[in-house]
Amino acid sequence: MLGFASLRILANYQSAPYCGHKGSWLNQIVLIFLKEVKLEFIEPYKITVLVMGLAGLTFLVQLLVADIIAIKSRHIPGYPIEANHNDLHFRATRVLSNSNESVAIFILLVCFSILSSADAYLLNISAIVYLVGRVGHMLCYYLNLKLLRSISFGVSLLGLAAIFIVGIVKWF
Repeated sequence: MLGFASLRILANYQSAPYCGHKGSWLNQIVLIFLKEVKLEFIEPYKITVLVMGLAGLTFLVQLLVADIIAIKSRHIPGYPIEANHNDLHFRATRVLSNSNESVAIFILLVCFSILSSADAYLLNISAIVYLVGRVGHMLCYYLNLKLLRSISFGVSLLGLAAIFIVGIVKWF
């Protein structure tokens, strides 16, 4: 971790005039910081970090699908979409909207659990449950499988609840 000695070096370096060192003083500070900071604490949570990236990719795909369907249906941007579950364009925009409603909760709970030193195995499993639920929800919504869509949504909520529980347990 960045220790007091390193902080003193940074503070002295910042106040010193530029002495012709390679790069700017800001570059030097960044280099010192990168050498000192180790993200070893994140190592047990690599699966959760991977799930965060895969969730981001899933949401990107949802955005692209919604946009492509909008273009193909000649939807005029800015105009509301008729609420009709039989319309793929409506369902595609709802998929993205539903994901947007839960992603901030997911990120906050993951950060809370990691910073609480939650059990990595349980957190990783819980994050996977969330992602499986979101992907299932997406596919079922596209295919208009209402019951399976609701079950998938429940699975993602279960994953979110588990992420919170895994984190809060460490406080007791």
